[in-house]
Amino acid sequence: MKNLVLILLLLSSIVSFSQKISRGPDIGEIYFLGPTHTTDGLYYSIDFGVTAVCMDSIKNIITIAADITPGGIYCYTYPISLYYSTNYGNAYSWEF
Repeated sequence: MKNLVLILLLLSSIVSFSQKISRGPDIGEIYFLGPTHTTDGLYYSIDFGVTAVCMDSIKNIITIAADITPGGIYCYTYPISLYYSTNYGNAYSWEF
């Protein structure tokens, strides 16, 4: 049931707007999508975006949403796939 609610929530957010930035649970913590050399990438910052680190470059990202748990982030990609990372979106930490 929890997964269904999360999927419906993400789908409704995609219909209304595409989320390219999300705030984490800590002060100054943000996730955002930006360009890399090959495709779009997921960036993470702990100082309100003054400095940022590319955590992973993922194709076809549509929207992102940070979880209340530290390091938790959801990623919705095209075609319809929902991923979750407990490791700040580091490469190879995504679960389907």
